[in-house]
Amino acid sequence: MTETERQLYQQLLNQLEAPQQQQQQEQQQQQQQQQQQWASSSSPQGPLDALGGPPAAAGPWAGAETEAALRGPQQQVAGLLLLLLLLLLLLLLLLFLLPLLLLLLLLLLLLLLLAFLLLLLLLLLLIGRQLQFTSAP
Repeated sequence: MTETERQLYQQLLNQLEAPQQQQQQEQQQQQQQQQQQWASSSSPQGPLDALGGPPAAAGPWAGAETEAALRGPQQQVAGLLLLLLLLLLLLLLLLFLLPLLLLLLLLLLLLLLLAFLLLLLLLLLLIGRQLQFTSAP
């Protein structure tokens, strides 16, 4: 092989390797961005660990689409479980508070009745006293 052939061969090889190198650089940048996102997430182990799931698999094939596909169903399940828990708590609260509210209402009605009877007694006493004064000679 002559020197010019060797140079041409090297140029072709460089042209073939350039897209691979660019792809590797893009993958490295993507991995760095993912690591920064994991580091800045609210949970110390990452957002997926907070939901009980593993982080997206590491590797050149694990991109943002894979992470989103893994995270989506877990978030939906966690949201549904939270909603069911809130509904159950509301139901329990109503079951325990409803009798208390009815008892409180009954007590309030009894207090109103007592106040009404006291006012009626006071009125009768005033009427009786008035009758005493008017009927006395």
